[in-house]
Parts: sequence; C-alpha cells; structure tokens
Amino acid sequence: MKRFLIIFFAIALLPFSAAAKDINAERVSSRETREISYADPKSAFGEISNHTFTFKRMKGTARRGKDAFPFGGTVVAYFAPNGKILVWAKREEKVHAGKWWIGKAKDEKVGNLICMDFANHRELGLCGVIKYFGKNIYYRAKGNVFNLRAGAAVPKVVRSHSRDLQDIADRLGM
Repeated sequence: MKRFLIIFFAIALLPFSAAAKDINAERVSSRETREISYADPKSAFGEISNHTFTFKRMKGTARRGKDAFPFGGTVVAYFAPNGKILVWAKREEKVHAGKWWIGKAKDEKVGNLICMDFANHRELGLCGVIKYFGKNIYYRAKGNVFNLRAGAAVPKVVRSHSRDLQDIADRLGM
C-alpha cells in the first residue's frame, strides 16, 4: 500500500514539475532600442512587429496618454504585423486591442516614435521616443507566444506581471 501511494503521488505531481517550453525570450538592451530609434521607420516597424513584449507606460505621460494607453504597471503586449496591438494587463479579465505604428519626430535628433492607441483616435495616440521608452521595455519573444486574441479571456488574471516572458510562461505551465 505504501509503495502504491508513493507511485500515485509521484505521477500526480508530474505535470506540476514539468518545465515550460522555451519561448526564446530575450532581454531588450538599451543599445538595441537606440538602434531601432534611428533606423528607417520601415526597419523599426519590422524589429517590433510580430513580437510579444513586456513593458510599462512611461511615467509622466499626459492625460491623453492615459486615455490612449489606459494600463498601469507591466503589461504583456503582442505587436502584430498588421498594426494591431493586443494587451494582457494586470487585473484585467479580457485582452484589449488597439493600434500601433511608428511615427517620426519633427526633430531628427530624437529618432523614431512608437505610437499606441486604444481610444480609436489616431490623433490621440500615445507616442513615445523609442530610445527613452526603451528603459520601460523589458523582454521580447518572437510571435504571439501567449496566443492573445482581442476580447478573449486572458490566460490568467494576475495582480502583477513578471517582467520576464519566460517566467510568465513557466508560471502558466506552457
């Protein structure tokens, strides 16, 4: 009987001890964000497109920025090649959809802007200088690693997100 219980518990715990698949998440460096900042807009779009990132909105954004990007703390976001952005935010039950694009600053010394809008008003979108916004971008992985879908339930409602995409995948048991 004792042997049976040991085997039973070993098998029962097996799914919880298995490691998640490697999603090839990489830390985003400030050097990389500077390079994207000064690339031509099409190349910058290509570097961001079809990637899932963890990042947070820059502090001190204007009120219209909060309307355009109404999420606080660290979020998981997928930047689709068609200009859509899907966000899994803390304490949210559904995936939010918006638009993203690369803008050009009036002053060439500033470099490219990354713009996001969740209010459906492109002129109200939140744009940030990529090289400055880069301090708030943590990890990225190729593709829509959590299979986020607009309006769908989030993979898990969380109080806060880890900055590390692989850590999130491990916690989900992917």
